Amino acid sequence: MIERPLTHRTSAAPPAEALESRLYRLELENQRLAAATSRLTRENRMMRVVAGIGMAVVGLIVAGGAKGRGNDSAPRQTVVEAEQFVIRDSAGKERARLAVGADQSPRLVFLDQEGRVRLQVSVGPNGTPGIRLLDESQKAAVGVSVSPGGRPGMVLTDKAGRNRANLSLLEEGAPLFTFRDVAGKSRMVIDTMSDGTPSMTLNDANEVRRFSMVVLPGGLPGVNLVDKDGDPRIVIHTNLDGSPHLRLLGKDRNVLFEAPIPGTVSSPSAPTR
Repeated sequence: MIERPLTHRTSAAPPAEALESRLYRLELENQRLAAATSRLTRENRMMRVVAGIGMAVVGLIVAGGAKGRGNDSAPRQTVVEAEQFVIRDSAGKERARLAVGADQSPRLVFLDQEGRVRLQVSVGPNGTPGIRLLDESQKAAVGVSVSPGGRPGMVLTDKAGRNRANLSLLEEGAPLFTFRDVAGKSRMVIDTMSDGTPSMTLNDANEVRRFSMVVLPGGLPGVNLVDKDGDPRIVIHTNLDGSPHLRLLGKDRNVLFEAPIPGTVSSPSAPTR
């Protein structure tokens, strides 16, 4: 067997253009890898910052909760401050509001479904506390207040917003109930005098007292009929023995007629309130 001599094949050297192309592609790949590495480094650094902030927040929450549980007697921040609080129903309508008015007086109002104020609680600029109940027109109302000096009172207004009745206490503490006409004039007054004597007066359109009834100390009732100038003209009352007494007076209050005749029975002075 004849062996053939081994021959070595040598490949031809690659052209210079192909080598430069390979080197260029390698350089581009290296740049891409470097950019990706830089981006990953920035992202890792950001993740470490976010993770550190998150751990700090969690640590503060846990520490605060542990402090609150460990010392229940420590003072807590329970004050909420605002210029106005509004309460709305499920439909988004305003139904209650706590705010300070234009006159700097605080007030709490409750509204109906139409947005009308129906109840108001407030403290006036002079310190007078008050409560108002209003109808649909927001004019007819019941108002309750305590004026300076400790004098409580109640006001009733009609549908036109006119004051028609007042109930109050006088400075000495005696009650006073006043009824007014549509012009605001006092037409009937029920009160108690400083000595405890109850009375009721009826006034004309000029607020002149024309009729009055009293019960004098000792239980003696009396009635006065008064002219337009406010002078009593007819006085009726009972005597101490229970007998009736009638007195007719002139313009200058001189007695025109009297029965029974003075001196025949005990007769106290006529009530001329």
